[in-house]
Amino acid sequence: MTGLPRGAAESARREGLDGLRFLVCVGGGPESAETLDFATRVLKAVGGDLTILYVAPKVPQSIRDEVAMSHRKLAEWDAHLPGVAFLRFARDRFAEAGLLKLDEREKPIVRDAPQTEFGGAFELGHLGTYGESVLFRIREGEIAEEIRRETRCAAYDLLIIGAGTNRRLQHKLAQFGETSILFVKNVRPGPYRFLVCTGGEQAGTALAEFTARAARALHLGVTVLSVDDLRQSRESAERWVRQLAAVFTAGGVETRTLVLRGSLVKTIVEAAGEDHVIVIGRSNVPEIKKFFFGSRPIRVIQEARCPVLHVI
Repeated sequence: MTGLPRGAAESARREGLDGLRFLVCVGGGPESAETLDFATRVLKAVGGDLTILYVAPKVPQSIRDEVAMSHRKLAEWDAHLPGVAFLRFARDRFAEAGLLKLDEREKPIVRDAPQTEFGGAFELGHLGTYGESVLFRIREGEIAEEIRRETRCAAYDLLIIGAGTNRRLQHKLAQFGETSILFVKNVRPGPYRFLVCTGGEQAGTALAEFTARAARALHLGVTVLSVDDLRQSRESAERWVRQLAAVFTAGGVETRTLVLRGSLVKTIVEAAGEDHVIVIGRSNVPEIKKFFFGSRPIRVIQEARCPVLHVI
């Protein structure tokens, strides 16, 4: 991310955050370039393997042979199907950012010939600068289902996706997703802080430890927020925020605490503004209630004006 110190990559290795596997999902919409740029910042900071996934609508059987031929020519990057065209755009953007190893002609080095991988995705692999590989993959079908299928086929550590305006997609991914998700929106050039939200409840150990490691690796500060929304006492909210803040201060992370009264979702969104990355955990609301009514973490994802990290 812009504003990260040069030593962030070395810090990431010390924190055990190097070697992560990132999945970046793009749909070719206006938010896709923003998502790619944000993913570039993350990868440069911590390193790791990267997969770029484009989910295309299912094509009619009558033109499937033509589509298959275009996929086989993916290595030449001269097909004009929307998925191939956007992956070409992503490849060029990553090459300019220095994420792809180049040959003597300054062309990205292809690691593997185009192939149909397990799980039905079609992929082309390049050699990456900050990890072993950068894969470009195309799937066909409904977006949320294909993303879930992709995460089941490979052990990704983080899914990065542009939030856009598709609230239904955000809801599906947050409710049924099987990996942690970074929802990218309203990206700004300056440095961020993590805003860790307890929601008046004891935050999970995994969420606190993951955020502490990431904060140390990226040299970012943390603000711990507990919202007193009248469902608990002020004393309870202050106790939870102190306990969670202790996890970060013990690890040498610059930490601030904040206890506010008000509606949970609105208060979190207003406290975060545009210069934080909100960190929230999965809701413990029963799935059937989330399906019909949503959950507070899902509403935060939908209403926030900054990136949101949904940790599973």
